Amino acid sequence: MANLNLPATGSPVNVEAVTSLNGQTVPLGNFQRTIQSIYAGPGVAYDIIGGAGNVTPGTQRITLATDDAAIATLATILGIVDSAPAANTVNDRLRLVVAGLAAILKVGGKYSASLPTLTDGETAQLPTDVNSVLYTNPGALSAALDSVTAKLATATSGGTQGVQYTMAASTNATVVKASAGQRYKVIAINTNAAEPRYVHFCDSASAPTPGTTTVKTTLAVPAASSSILPTVVGDSQANGLEFAAGISFYVTKGFLPSNTTALTDANDMLVIVEYK
Repeated sequence: MANLNLPATGSPVNVEAVTSLNGQTVPLGNFQRTIQSIYAGPGVAYDIIGGAGNVTPGTQRITLATDDAAIATLATILGIVDSAPAANTVNDRLRLVVAGLAAILKVGGKYSASLPTLTDGETAQLPTDVNSVLYTNPGALSAALDSVTAKLATATSGGTQGVQYTMAASTNATVVKASAGQRYKVIAINTNAAEPRYVHFCDSASAPTPGTTTVKTTLAVPAASSSILPTVVGDSQANGLEFAAGISFYVTKGFLPSNTTALTDANDMLVIVEYK
């Protein structure tokens, strides 16, 4: 047997040509140069096979999970730390990134001096005031009757005003308020046991003239049962009785608006008015 001088196991072999079974020889020089130009370019080492990747020299660059630094950088920016992921793959690391985003993304707001006007399909950040309190435009309240129920808070201001008058021996033409207002309550106390009294309210900013000024309402006050047991009559309006010009009244002995009979006794009757 001829000595073939075979190289040792693991030693490189320089193959210049290949001989087929029919004895034809094909040189490999052109094929070798073609492979070299595709993967490395002329005169460049074959980095795609054994060059230095992002991990260690001699490692194939196709291992994206450890070779792609962008994913690891993204995880670092998001504050995601996992030195030993379940699987060292791109998908596994991307799952870490998605999980991190879900944990840190928050619904944010933006301060606006006024609410923006948007068009159909347009998006916008949630508006807040200067104290980061979310505010929106709820729209107009319903105009339906009794659609809103409110409870009045206890207050020391903003209520009605009250005034008390002592009747003299006259018609007692009196101006309660010389401008538009509302009368909420009137109370009349009669201590005269001999005769009834009639309080006529007028929508007037000046002292009314009995029998002439138009009367808006009349409050009848019967005679007292005795000098020590007066008659008390009251009238109240929850929403107030409106007076466009002013609130005024006069008192007579007759119930008709045209009556002008003045009181003959003084200090035997009180008229109390609550108004706004």
